[in-house]
Amino acid sequence: MRQTGRLLLLGLPYLVLGVYVDLLLDYSKHLDRNLHYLRPTLPEVPEDILGFGFWFTWSIFLALSLIACAIVCTTTTKKRTYFMVFGFCFAVLSIIDFRLYNALSRQVLAQ
Repeated sequence: MRQTGRLLLLGLPYLVLGVYVDLLLDYSKHLDRNLHYLRPTLPEVPEDILGFGFWFTWSIFLALSLIACAIVCTTTTKKRTYFMVFGFCFAVLSIIDFRLYNALSRQVLAQ
C-alpha cells in the first residue's frame, strides 16, 4: 500500500498539468485549426469568451503546481530530475496558453 500511495503522490503534479491541458482544449470552441475566431451562433460579450484572462488562470495553475510539488518533495529522492521534467512541461503549456489566449483576445476584441 505504501508504494501505491507514493506513486499517487508522484502523479499529483501531472494531474494538475492534465487539468491545464483540458483548459487549453477549451480554446477549440472559439478557434479553428488556423487560429481564426469562430463566431458563435448566439451573440456573446467578450467577457464571456475571454473569461478572467490569461494571468488569473495561469497564476492559479502555478499555485496548484507549487503545492503539488511541495507535497511530492516529501516522497521522492530524485527531486532535481523530477522537477526539471515537470517544470519544462509546465513552461511549454504556459507558452501555448499565452499564445492561444492572445490570438483569441485580439480577434474577439477587434470585432
